[in-house]
Amino acid sequence: MTLYGTALFLHIVFAIALVGGTVWLHVAGEFVKRSSTVAEARAHARFLAGSNKAMMPIAVLVLVPALYLAFAGDWWGKGWPVVSLVLFAATGALAGSIVDPGVARLMETLDGTPDGPMTPEIGRSLADPKLTLTLWAMAGADLAIVALMTNKPGYVGAVTVGLVGVVVGAAVGVRENRHVGAPADPAAGAATA
Repeated sequence: MTLYGTALFLHIVFAIALVGGTVWLHVAGEFVKRSSTVAEARAHARFLAGSNKAMMPIAVLVLVPALYLAFAGDWWGKGWPVVSLVLFAATGALAGSIVDPGVARLMETLDGTPDGPMTPEIGRSLADPKLTLTLWAMAGADLAIVALMTNKPGYVGAVTVGLVGVVVGAAVGVRENRHVGAPADPAAGAATA
């Protein structure tokens, strides 16, 4: 085993954890929206908050070996490492400025809501279009970074991949915000049966 190979292994393992964690942020957020009770939504939101807190330490564990690999492999002039690093820094900035406060607001709202069934009013109070849009844009950036690392394009290709990833992610976020609805009213389903 070489130091480069070990660093590559660690970088890939932690990158999988980071991207997988981002996916689970979406899953937990969806579970919050689909919860039938406040207690259920609160449990999913706690998982969301816990996962979110783990993202920064995992990101550091991705970055340290990545920087070593870029210097040891003399990759800096190739385009894809620079664009990947810009996307990585942008997602970190979005996480700190939008995701962290958005998740904190979600937890605060749920912690201040008495237990009981989820109502359309509670569902609307939990909706955060900016958080939804940001999480999807970050997911697009994550996928772009993975594409850049596996294909290693020059600057033009790297910038193109980065822009496409972010735009597609943001478009999915916009679409999701348009289709946000309150949780289904269980009483209405029982009345039609």
